[in-house]
Amino acid sequence: MRKLFNSRFLAANADGDAFRLNLFRLGDGEGEHTVDIVGGDGIAVDGQGKILVGDASLVSSNNLYEVGPSGQVSVVYPSTYSPTDIHLDQAGNALVVERIGIKGVSRIARDGSWRTEVVRADDYGWIGHPTGIELDSQGNIYVAYRDNGTIYKIPPTGSPTLFAGIGDSDSVITLRLSPDEQFMYAANDQLGIIYRIPMESNPTATVFASGINRPHYMTFDNSGTLYFTAMGDDAIYKVVPEPATLTLLVLGGLTMLRRQRQTTL
Repeated sequence: MRKLFNSRFLAANADGDAFRLNLFRLGDGEGEHTVDIVGGDGIAVDGQGKILVGDASLVSSNNLYEVGPSGQVSVVYPSTYSPTDIHLDQAGNALVVERIGIKGVSRIARDGSWRTEVVRADDYGWIGHPTGIELDSQGNIYVAYRDNGTIYKIPPTGSPTLFAGIGDSDSVITLRLSPDEQFMYAANDQLGIIYRIPMESNPTATVFASGINRPHYMTFDNSGTLYFTAMGDDAIYKVVPEPATLTLLVLGGLTMLRRQRQTTL
């Protein structure tokens, strides 16, 4: 198996012909699993090595799945509304971006025993479809909406507010917070840009890296180095900052990337 990092990362690609999702554990030598999940989208890994992945295909189940370390698959929660991104909260429950239906975020128990709505777009007049989610150490949720390039902040209590805007664009926008929580990174797949946004009031987004062939999933290692997938290249890149320089790490069919949680749930 290909070695990538000292930390535990996972990458995945969807095999459109076989309607399967191929999961690669990179950097720990555990190998590869192929699981029967149609249209995999959104991925998270907990401290036990269990993988949560959504099925965002409009022609299939829209289930939220769990994949065990040995590749066994179970349904955590059936028939979510086209999940496009997943994050684990401090309690280990799944925060799921639902692109249709509520067009917002739901929270689903890891054992599938309950599901609650965190935010619904229509309640606040938000336009577009949500595509990316992030969570800070204070429990604030950030969700990105395509169509108008907006990022909203949802506090643990109180009403959501606009965090930042990165321009009108019919693009998938994904989010990742730096380890020191000083910056939010937002990838715009149509413009080929990764933006850097300071975590402050009324922030201004600046271009961190550009000329990328459809940047999508992002993650960081312990040193704060950013890694991301370029869906147009089927590749994973490493970004060396100041100035941002891209280094190709893995090439060949990789579309999703996530780092394993460092704490055991």
